Amino acid sequence: MSVKDFMKELGIEVTRESYINVAWADQIPDPWTAEEEGMLPEELQDWDLFELVNGELVLKEGAYPSGEGWTEEEIEEREAEEYQPPTEEE
Repeated sequence: MSVKDFMKELGIEVTRESYINVAWADQIPDPWTAEEEGMLPEELQDWDLFELVNGELVLKEGAYPSGEGWTEEEIEEREAEEYQPPTEEE
């Protein structure tokens, strides 16, 4: 059964955001790449979210896979996750 069929069976509206959340079980890949974009059904793909950088398609800065923008809280959470203070061993 396809993700779209599964969603329809459960009565979930098939939108880009809902599809991504169901298909990736709320664990959206970070960074979102052209490979993931290509895995979406064609009608849900949004290639305008990408730009060509050094010969590679990359998600534009500030773009979010679901098509929504980052909230200040999300930005702070992501920055906190990325920064890991050195341990005493280092």
